[in-house]
Amino acid sequence: MNFQTVKDNLVTILGAGASGRYRTIGYQPQGDSTELTANLNRSVQVFYARGSFPKSGAGIRGPIRHEMSFRIELLASKAARVDLAALESFVSTPAQKATALAGLQHAASLADDSADELMSIVYGVLMDNSDMDLGPDLEVSSRWISSYSKDAPHPRGSLVTVTGSMDLTGTIYETLSGLEALNVDSEGVIQPTTISVDVVNDDDELTLQGVTVTNAAPE
Repeated sequence: MNFQTVKDNLVTILGAGASGRYRTIGYQPQGDSTELTANLNRSVQVFYARGSFPKSGAGIRGPIRHEMSFRIELLASKAARVDLAALESFVSTPAQKATALAGLQHAASLADDSADELMSIVYGVLMDNSDMDLGPDLEVSSRWISSYSKDAPHPRGSLVTVTGSMDLTGTIYETLSGLEALNVDSEGVIQPTTISVDVVNDDDELTLQGVTVTNAAPE
């Protein structure tokens, strides 16, 4: 379906627009265009979250209107310059714990700032006017980033991480196989269709939804 192509295109758009500022999970750069992102502690990943198919937006033959929602997950991290294990140790002195706590707070502030910058970058990449249709040969309408949320900084070993989630919505039309084969009259009523086929048993008759297949007697 077309939404899968849209998801792949979102990964490509984000990967091509990274310019070394973050890593895009699932992006395969072409040729020698790889960015030096090995040491960057920021990443982006795309998920198809949900879709709705309004009955009013679908014809009997299709195409079917698909209101898509994608979740763009963002991750930023910063390393603490002190041993965070001191906060959990029973043998740490009050001074050691205070130092570790100060280091944790500093890393949390840096990670939070990095997450805010990442959100700003990704928003600009996805909402760029050159990618309004989210890829060639597609007609995605109403593309919009409707919301963004961010979690509190979270210590993980020697790192402090901040995760965020961005909701991107858009509308596309899906054409499903099988709908085009229906015989529909001018009033939208499905009419039976008779097809002759050669079979061994000429008494068989197969009836499908909207289609009647009648066997022809062998010569």
